[in-house]
Amino acid sequence: MATFIKLAEDVAKVIEAEMERHPGMTEEELVNDLVRHAIPVKQPAERKPFVVRSFHMGLKPGLNHDDVWGLLDQVDGPGSR
Repeated sequence: MATFIKLAEDVAKVIEAEMERHPGMTEEELVNDLVRHAIPVKQPAERKPFVVRSFHMGLKPGLNHDDVWGLLDQVDGPGSR
């Protein structure tokens, strides 16, 4: 990602001084290293996988799942369609 920023004069002088101390580094590498050290990047914590715990609920006594429309009438009330 390319971002252009205007540095304050004092910051530019610090970067220039650091460039002299690290002759093999490019300005881009140096600025990236300085930013990385100034802003600690937090690694996301490892998360346990989400586990769904299910169980068989069955039907309440007196309800018949063979007749879906009748079951809906019993559960939701007649005329709910």
